[in-house]
Amino acid sequence: MTGITSPAYAGLFKDDDYAPYITKLLTNVSTGAQVTTLRSRVKPVTPLFACASTPGVVTLREHQVTIDMYSQCTKAGAPPAFAWSNNHWIVLCPAYFTDFPLKASIHYCPSTDFMSNQMRLWGHLVFYKPFVLLHELAHVYIRASQVRPVKNYEETYDWNGALGLSALESTLNPQNYAFYVAALAAGCTDFGDLGGLQDDPMTCRARCLNVNGTGPGLGVSNGTSTVSSIGFGNSTMSDVIDGDGLTINGVQVEDDDPAMSTR
Repeated sequence: MTGITSPAYAGLFKDDDYAPYITKLLTNVSTGAQVTTLRSRVKPVTPLFACASTPGVVTLREHQVTIDMYSQCTKAGAPPAFAWSNNHWIVLCPAYFTDFPLKASIHYCPSTDFMSNQMRLWGHLVFYKPFVLLHELAHVYIRASQVRPVKNYEETYDWNGALGLSALESTLNPQNYAFYVAALAAGCTDFGDLGGLQDDPMTCRARCLNVNGTGPGLGVSNGTSTVSSIGFGNSTMSDVIDGDGLTINGVQVEDDDPAMSTR
């Protein structure tokens, strides 16, 4: 079974009402669809990548302070990539190239530990380059899809945490998309008995997200995301960065934004 009829969809997204949104987001990721971000205002832009391969190659400014992304990448607990919170840029770290294989030689599906009702071996499913890229691109398209920010939500990377999210939270969590695609590719069917919380009828599902993936949904941003994150796999740093001017190899590719610098 595939798509919304699959165990992967039932475990990771739960509610069929979100299927158009999820399909649109994954289509945008696969095609590199343009988005309108907070910094690009009304001009559609294509998500772009910058490689922080050595010191000084990629820098950004945050509150008038210059930050070398290579130093961020090589800190203890750093993720393999960073998504810029208010723009379409994604920074790839050296670990992305050295620590994450292109694809699995053997597909590992998580299995249920029935004593604890927790899933084991989930890291073997997603710690590969395509799913790192999918995760970061999902950040970009999720932010662009928000009609208004969804507050009081914390991102999770853990398989058990992803399964425990409500249907709305699942659509906002980039790692759910990585787990979903990886699980479909590997043919995984064991998702334990972690149904998670159901959306309360009074939540902002229809008001916060354009579930049909049209109009002011995927492709237009009318506010900043309040999503926080806790890192990739064993990392402990957020993979979402804030900043203004972005410089690559000494060339400023994004100007400083005074409005953003004074937050």
